[in-house]
Order: sequence, then structure tokens, then C-alpha cells
Amino acid sequence: MVETGKISVTDYVRVTSTECAKIFNMYPRKGAILEGSDADIIIILNPERSFVMGAHTHHSRSNTNVYLGRKGKGMVEVTISRGRVVWEDGVLNIAPGSGTYVRMPPFGYIFDGIEKSQMPPTELPSELLYSVVKLLLNDALLHLVRDCCLTMPCSI
Repeated sequence: MVETGKISVTDYVRVTSTECAKIFNMYPRKGAILEGSDADIIIILNPERSFVMGAHTHHSRSNTNVYLGRKGKGMVEVTISRGRVVWEDGVLNIAPGSGTYVRMPPFGYIFDGIEKSQMPPTELPSELLYSVVKLLLNDALLHLVRDCCLTMPCSI
């Protein structure tokens, strides 16, 4: 998306890092480069290199990868997590057990947005709803909903 100009690099980082951390209620520990944050960052991303997802690129205990065989563009060359280089020159430099559990308290950022977006239903005139249904349904099904739409108050 960045390569085609659909979004800026800044927006890409916001969507794939900051907003994800907020949704999973891990911000600002994750998704930010601030004092007290883990500061997990990619130092060098080579946008010209390409790759194919395979078993050698999948560093996980899971044996399933929905991206297996897919081509991608842009290779991470160096990654730092909590001040340590953990990926460099295609080599994962971590020891088993070196990670830390990140607590994700419930009801974070995304739930705040849900509460703000809740509004009372908007009443629709039954005739308008019937007209919309008429456009969407064929004549065979229309008679089944006609009486309902014209006799009951409808809301969306």
C-alpha cells in the first residue's frame, strides 16, 4: 500500500503498530516509542527486497501458515525489542524463555469507541423501508414482507 502511494509510511506504522496496540489494550507499552515503552522497532526495512513465505520464514511453533507460498516485498533486516537486537541478517537472535508476558486488560480503546458510537435507532417510515425491500427482493418474496413493513414500525 505504501509502495503504490495509497497510504503514507507514517499511516502504515500507525495502522500496523499503534492502532493494533490500542485495540489489544497494550498501548503505550507496545505500539509506541516512549519512555517506559518496550520500543519494539524495525531499524532497517529494505523495500526493494522480495521474499516467498515458507517454513524457513515462519518462526513459530504452529505448523500452519496461511501465507505459505505467498510472495511479498520489503524485507526486515534489523529488529530491536526492549533494547536488544532480535533479528539481523535473516537470523532470529532470541533464547527460549527470553520473552515476557504482556498483560492485556479488558475493555480498552476499542470499547471506548463502541460506547461513543451507540446511538438510539433511527425511525424509518414504513413506506420507505418497503420501497427499499421492493428493490432488493424479487416479486415472489415481496409479498412475504409487504404486510410486515406496512403494519409495523421499523428501525435501523
